[in-house]
Amino acid sequence: MSVRITTENGKTYLRAPFHPDWPQAARDIGGQFPNGAWVFDARDEDRVRALAREIYGTDGTPDPTGTVTVRTRVSNVRGDRGGRPAVLYEFGRRIASRYSRDEPARLGTGVILVEGGFTPGAGTHSYIELGPLPGTVVEVRDVPRSVAVDHGLHIVDDEGPDRAALTAERDRLTARLAEIDALLGTTEP
Repeated sequence: MSVRITTENGKTYLRAPFHPDWPQAARDIGGQFPNGAWVFDARDEDRVRALAREIYGTDGTPDPTGTVTVRTRVSNVRGDRGGRPAVLYEFGRRIASRYSRDEPARLGTGVILVEGGFTPGAGTHSYIELGPLPGTVVEVRDVPRSVAVDHGLHIVDDEGPDRAALTAERDRLTARLAEIDALLGTTEP
């Protein structure tokens, strides 16, 4: 999933795929969406990052423990009245969607069908449904390991943490601690 947060010239910018829980939560912390990116006051960067982790499962910072592929069962969802699409989101990702009663269900990016499937059509013109068959299971790739663990998901390719990523994260944090010590004037011998 592509979540990117940058801060420059007193503003913090977030670029990420649509998630239905994001817009209102972003507006609650002063976010605006003028030109394809959410814009916040730079003083709220920590809040923006925390909200991104809550909704998307990441703030775009590489997970020091790496990413994994998980398996999950697909539940049925129903779109809102008026023919709104039926879209299933789990752990910050779009898993599957159906945009009209008579078109096939679509899987999200990095999602593959493992078992089961979807009905050819589901719901009505006013209430579209996703329509998974009983026992439908998908694999979702590139899920941050911490998100998979937090959600108790079945990890398919559990080979342990990415040592290179952990080393890079440690080096980044060590450098940042040195910067903070310099700013505070409290370096320790």
